[in-house]
Amino acid sequence: MFDVGDKVFHPVHGAGRVVDVKERRSLGNARNYYSIELLGQPKTLLMVPVKGAQDIGLRASTPRSELYQIWRVLRANPETLPADHEQRYELLRDRLRGGDVLQIAAVLRDIVWREEQERRLTKQGKELYDESLMLLAGEIAITQDSELSAAEAQIMDTLKESVAPGPVV
Repeated sequence: MFDVGDKVFHPVHGAGRVVDVKERRSLGNARNYYSIELLGQPKTLLMVPVKGAQDIGLRASTPRSELYQIWRVLRANPETLPADHEQRYELLRDRLRGGDVLQIAAVLRDIVWREEQERRLTKQGKELYDESLMLLAGEIAITQDSELSAAEAQIMDTLKESVAPGPVV
């Protein structure tokens, strides 16, 4: 159970903070809901039923002490992705939807490496890139209590270092 003020991560909507826990009635049944203010969207409240929150993947945000794992994944070599674009995008989408921050970082890293090789992204590739960057930047920003733009800059700097060609020997 989360308390007001807790930093949380929703696998589809990203990072936010619990601002209230409310009881709501629907069809004669009372249920408790988390009211979550999404990071970067201060006027948007996401209502998540307390019962079932874990089933949909709502979790606490990554502890600051574990951020190094994200940077390690972003610096690692990419995984080999299927050549078939439908299989590739299905795999990447599944990894994103799982809500695991390290898988999200790996998806972003792999897309950036692919863009570096191909010099372009398809429309689906660009959508996956945007979604993975938004999710990862939100997770990092809420963990560090920083702005989304600062988290995005950190991510992009790390990725630029990892895909930069090494010195010619």
